[in-house]
Amino acid sequence: MKRNRQRATIICCQGRHWLYVRKPNASWTLPGGKIEDGESPAQAAWRELREETGMHAEDLRFLMLYQVGDSVHYVFQARLGDWEAAAPNNEIADCQWEKVDRQPYVKRRIRKLIDSVLVQYPELPSE
Repeated sequence: MKRNRQRATIICCQGRHWLYVRKPNASWTLPGGKIEDGESPAQAAWRELREETGMHAEDLRFLMLYQVGDSVHYVFQARLGDWEAAAPNNEIADCQWEKVDRQPYVKRRIRKLIDSVLVQYPELPSE
């Protein structure tokens, strides 16, 4: 029996902008990654955000579980300090703050995740 891949996915908002990251020669996505053995989804979210962007969230809010294919995303919203700077680290080649509708090259499955989050949390910036 195939086991679901568990991932922590983090939504970072500043003003009306969301943070997107990408690996070299890849589509844009949200920060996040694999939940390691012995790690809670929240611990993975803290670690992935720090490893990929160098940012430290003041707090994380669990938003939802989102399943697509064999992946289960634990989706969190990070509360950041005022205009926290993001810098690409480790496997991440670039970080970019964009309005949700202004990032056309987001992975398709991540675009669907974002749409699902916005349906459940319409207060998140989306324009």
